[in-house]
Amino acid sequence: MNVTAKPTTSDLLSEIKEADLHKVINLKINGSINSYDIIVLNQNMPNLRSLDLTNAKIVACDHEYYTGHKTSNDAIGDYMFYGQSKYLEIKLPKTVESIGNNAFCNCSSLTSVTIGNS
Repeated sequence: MNVTAKPTTSDLLSEIKEADLHKVINLKINGSINSYDIIVLNQNMPNLRSLDLTNAKIVACDHEYYTGHKTSNDAIGDYMFYGQSKYLEIKLPKTVESIGNNAFCNCSSLTSVTIGNS
């Protein structure tokens, strides 16, 4: 499934109806994503296995995706995917400039992380 997210709100919920979130297994996101979208990905999509953010851009948001942690521009933040054992593969945005501490800690099923050009 391909969706386009918006920077100020979680557009994932308007692109993928809430009743269908559990059906998504492979997801490619284009556009800007923020903390709200990270929450939807991590907490509301239990069957998501492959996440492609290659053409996405992470933007700053004041909402916390994990206790004490918010999205910052072009960064995979601390604990962003912490404990998400559902993921098998994650492709990071081309624009990512940093990866925070414990970003993938306890992702026991993760077999592949593709890092972009930055």
